[in-house]
Amino acid sequence: MNTVLKTKIRPTVIFDVKDPQHRKWAYDFIKHRTWRDCPVMFALPQSEDNVYSMLMRQMTEYYAEMEFGVAQKPQDAKIHKLRRG
Repeated sequence: MNTVLKTKIRPTVIFDVKDPQHRKWAYDFIKHRTWRDCPVMFALPQSEDNVYSMLMRQMTEYYAEMEFGVAQKPQDAKIHKLRRG
């Protein structure tokens, strides 16, 4: 099947948040709201609803972990009550 369409098909890759190039492609999509310039298509795991949500969740977790260290699981997080004066 040597058609024009086949030459335009982008390879499918699994998004790796630790890969700077993958993060750059995701940022470009968020900024321009188009995949037009992205040379790949990101595979969507069955556990995800859409690529945008998957990218946002993984990138948020990645940058939060970079800034705040290892993320705590919700059941391990301590809740502090505010004292009223």
